[in-house]
This record gives sequence, C-alpha cells and structure tokens, in this order.
Amino acid sequence: MVKMKKNIIWILLDGVRNYKTPNDPEKMGKPDVVDELANDSVEFLQAVTSAPSTVMSVSSFMTSIPSYYLSRNLEDMRLDKSNFESIGNILENEGYNIYNVNVSYDLRRDYWKTFLRPVDKKYWPKECKVMEHWSNDPLNKIIFKMLNEDGIKSPFMLYVHYNFRRDLKCNDRVQELIQRIKKENLYDNSIIIMHSDHGMPDVERRDYFKWLDERELYFNRHDLIMTDDNICVPLVIKYPGCEAGKKIDITVGLIDLVPTILNLLDIEYGPEKKYGKSFRGENLLPLIDGQDIELFNKRKIRTDTRYIAQTDRMISIRGTGHKYIYYRDVPGEDNEQFIDLIEDPLETKNLINTSDQGYIDLINEYKKEYIRQEEDSI
Repeated sequence: MVKMKKNIIWILLDGVRNYKTPNDPEKMGKPDVVDELANDSVEFLQAVTSAPSTVMSVSSFMTSIPSYYLSRNLEDMRLDKSNFESIGNILENEGYNIYNVNVSYDLRRDYWKTFLRPVDKKYWPKECKVMEHWSNDPLNKIIFKMLNEDGIKSPFMLYVHYNFRRDLKCNDRVQELIQRIKKENLYDNSIIIMHSDHGMPDVERRDYFKWLDERELYFNRHDLIMTDDNICVPLVIKYPGCEAGKKIDITVGLIDLVPTILNLLDIEYGPEKKYGKSFRGENLLPLIDGQDIELFNKRKIRTDTRYIAQTDRMISIRGTGHKYIYYRDVPGEDNEQFIDLIEDPLETKNLINTSDQGYIDLINEYKKEYIRQEEDSI
C-alpha cells in the first residue's frame, strides 16, 4: 500500500514573544491563536531562534543550519540550491507543491525564492505590487482564492508569513485561516507548524536596554537584543497522532524543525543520505515521545545578531536554565554575560565574574560549546 503524503501548513507569526504581556501596547506578546492551536498540538516552551532578525532566522530554520554559518554578510546572502539544502527544495524533489504567501517586502521574497517559491501572481489582489512591502490584509485573500479555484494541489507545503507588528487584527486573521483549514478538511490530517521568527524586546527588560545604551549600541533595535523576550519564540507542532496539549519545557531550536518534519514524512536524511548532509538540527520526535531526555537537556542553542564578517556581532549560547552571551564588538573586558535563567528570569544579574565554583564550571562548559560551534562553522 502506498503511504499518503501529508500536507504541511507552516504559519509564521513575525515578531511575537513566547509569553503573554497584558500591558504591552503593541500587542507583541504570545497571541491567543497559539494557545488555541496548542490545545491540539505539542508545544515547546523554550524554543530558541537562530537570529533576532527575520532574514537570518527564516533562512536558518528552513535549512536547519545556524544563521551564522550561512553567509559572510547580508549582501552576500544567496541560498542557491548548490550550496544549501532547504525543506522547500527537498519537498519539491519528493513531489510536493510549494506555496509561499509572504507579507514581506520584495527583497526578502527575492532572498528566499530558491526555497520558498512565491505563489502565482494571478492569485494576487490588485493592491499587491512586485516591488512593494505587503500588509497582512491580502494574505488570506490569496490563500482563500487559491482554495476556491483549486490552486493548491496536494501534496503541498503552504508557508504563510504574517507580521504582527502594527496590526492589532493579526490574531483574528490567523484564526480565520485556521477556521478555513478546518472547513477544507485539512486540519486533522496535515502537519501544522506555528511559531515566530524572533520575539520582541519587552519593557520589563529596561535594565538590559540601559546596558546596551551605555555602550553606544542601538538599544532599541530588536536585532541587537539577546534577552529571552527576543530570542525565545512560541512554537507548536501538530501532526496526526500527536499527544494533544503536551508541553515540553526543554530548550530546542528552530533549526530542529526541518529534521522533525522529514521524520514525520518518513523522508530519510543524514550525512550518508540523499538529503541532510549539512543539517545541524535534531529530530524532536524522540523528545516528544519522552526519549533521550538527558541528551536534549544538555543541548545548547546558538543565536547570532550578525553574519561572520559583519560588525555588532553578539552571540548567545542558551541551554535549559542558563545562557552565555559574548559581545564580540564591545571594547574592553565587559563583553561577556552569564545568566541563571531559573533564579533570574528577567536577566538582571551578570554572573560572569562569580566566585561560585558551580557557576564557574557551568560558564566553562558554555564557553567550550561556543568554541566548538565556532570551529564547526569554519
């Protein structure tokens, strides 16, 4: 019997945190639609992005490679198929149709076109122009028109990229999409992924912004912030047979999404296989099933603010409970932080110069992991 290929619906919520923030005027806290989907899904409470920047983050999680590894600088960023494997390219080779409905401006669509093919222009509303940034408004119109006109052919991967910034209706838009997916009988039998590319700085972290400001860095730019409000993201994964409502409170990375999806699709990958020779992410299904807990607890996920040849380079190495941050371009000795995330969740106390031997051992462990990843990237 030939196994039916599962469809994939991938929903990106640009710029939302992984926790609720009721007093946030911009409404960038965890949206209600995430909790609603989580009731039927597996939710990861400590998911970490590879970069607090949209271009870097999306390129990373679509290739299962840390963002730092992908380019010398933004201008050189070219994800051609000869250099990087991506989920889109792999699925196309496996007979999937790829549909990318993206709010972003044309530059990003051009960066990603080799692995996120934009939908046919015949489905675009008149307000959508090639060289312009799109609002969220036309996204559902495009998808619904495609569904009405049989423009989405199974098996497919549908990637939808919403921007939550300055759109207080965005949660409603995503809920509307979910309802339409249910109406089309796609909800129960598809793999559905919902997450953010990065978080957004929270006013509760003022002390951290002050630290950056004193060093004449751009303290109000989310792409230079390494606190958990900015590098941790909501993440839920729904698939047929998953344990609905399960919560996993262990650090994982967005680089783990592609290996997990390929395992759900029974597509082999690895150093000796057709696909996945360059992957750095891990398959999360053993963790979901309660296996290899100790190994996953020891993992540390890297986040970078820039590519290898750029300035303003900051690196975070985050594990379950602790985080090491290295500011490569901060002059002097004040360029490292070590945070106990359990005792100090708002990240106000830097332990890098502690005399506590337990913390010293942990700091050395995290520094060793940073060096390992530096050597791996080279």
